[in-house]
Amino acid sequence: ESTRLKLKGSKTKIVYDFAAYFNHSNLAALVFKSQGIEVVKVPSIVPLTAHLSGVIADALMLSTPYQLDEFQYFSQFMRVGRSQQAYPKHAEYLQKYRGQSIPSVLNCIGYYSHASWIRSKEKHVESQFGLPLQEEILVKYLSSFCLRSNLKLLIFTHPRERKIQNRIEVENHYKRLVEPYVEHQIYFDELPSSEIFELAEIGVGTMSSVLFERLLCGFKTLFFTENMKSFPIPNSDIKSICAIDLITLERLLQSALGINERDFFRQKSIATYKYSSDFYSQPDDV
Repeated sequence: ESTRLKLKGSKTKIVYDFAAYFNHSNLAALVFKSQGIEVVKVPSIVPLTAHLSGVIADALMLSTPYQLDEFQYFSQFMRVGRSQQAYPKHAEYLQKYRGQSIPSVLNCIGYYSHASWIRSKEKHVESQFGLPLQEEILVKYLSSFCLRSNLKLLIFTHPRERKIQNRIEVENHYKRLVEPYVEHQIYFDELPSSEIFELAEIGVGTMSSVLFERLLCGFKTLFFTENMKSFPIPNSDIKSICAIDLITLERLLQSALGINERDFFRQKSIATYKYSSDFYSQPDDV
């Protein structure tokens, strides 16, 4: 009530909410709207279902075609006046890749960690997007695939794994999962994974914002979605790059290795996910 009284008579016309994942976000939206202030929510690049099962806003900023799919699929659960399309927030990495073609390092598979094993220890597991077991299964499989195919495995660690105090534990964790004689590297350097997409020909992971960022920059990307309950939703084009089991992942990897990025995006019907697509040049209101 005190907040509502403070807002009364305010000259503020519009509020942008960049922390829509907080529990009080919808309550704040109702307070703002009661005072005639427009509320625009700006979620991160990950699926809306990660944090926004229900949304109250005048406008919702969508930064990927998948979020648009979700917005349409879950519309009955959202109190949103309209959607708008824009590049994701914190997309500085785009400056490197936008408008130029940077070739990928061939014959290298990049694994993008969600650090679910560390999240589990910290009691912070996002189970709707896979559990530690799924990541372990994926790393073991990619290790085997690289050994059989004479490829290199590059493990892009999560920021939680790059902390100095975790280094030895992280190295031991992946040593347990990666098969002997597999050429591999665990990336601990300072550059964020989003600034070195070209170091891997194909990027694979369970669920992480960096996978959507990689797609945005135009690099071949696959999701391992075994046992995921809420991703992907039915009838979304992104299903073409989602492997529900290891057999499907093998097929997707084999087909992706033989083509360039342009053909990959075209054949998988995901060209709209790249920064240069019409998705990012549409009028504001959808």
